[in-house]
Amino acid sequence: MNDESAEPETIKPKRKHRGLKIAGGIILVLMGISALAHTNTSATLKPGVATRHSTKTVSKTPTKTTHHSTKAASQVPTKQEPTTTVPPATTTKAAQPVVLQTESGNGQGSEPQFTVPSSANGWTLTTTYNCQAFGQSGNFQVYITGYGSAQGTSDFGPNALGMGATATNSYYDTGTFSLQVNSECAWNYTVATIPG
Repeated sequence: MNDESAEPETIKPKRKHRGLKIAGGIILVLMGISALAHTNTSATLKPGVATRHSTKTVSKTPTKTTHHSTKAASQVPTKQEPTTTVPPATTTKAAQPVVLQTESGNGQGSEPQFTVPSSANGWTLTTTYNCQAFGQSGNFQVYITGYGSAQGTSDFGPNALGMGATATNSYYDTGTFSLQVNSECAWNYTVATIPG
């Protein structure tokens, strides 16, 4: 029995595109999974690449650490004690007199010549006489004779009277000289340069 009064059944249109969208989404998900799997596989299959990345990472880390620690150490100011420089002691040795002649005798004596160099500032005559053996006061005289450039010198030697004495006389000329001693006593003398 047909119910003509019933409304005709509405036929819903088929949603063709929805199925395609779902299928496309599934394909994209599968492609993504396949790509991830391929990446992991390629990393596993190519040990050279993995080793390279691993080496790069390992070599980077110590370099950075060393660099930072070195930089930090160089930037930290270190307290330095003030240094005092002591100059070396300079021991300039003063010029020493040079002995030109030493003689001794008793009584009269004519002595050999000696030369005072022109580089000297002159010369000294140190004399000693002793009249103990003579038994009384004695005379002690020294005469100076010059030669060459010193000829006619006006230098006078010591002239003393007594039991004995020591004296030093200085002369400020150079050249060649000789001494003559006049005494009754024992005596000695030394001629030396005055350093220039």
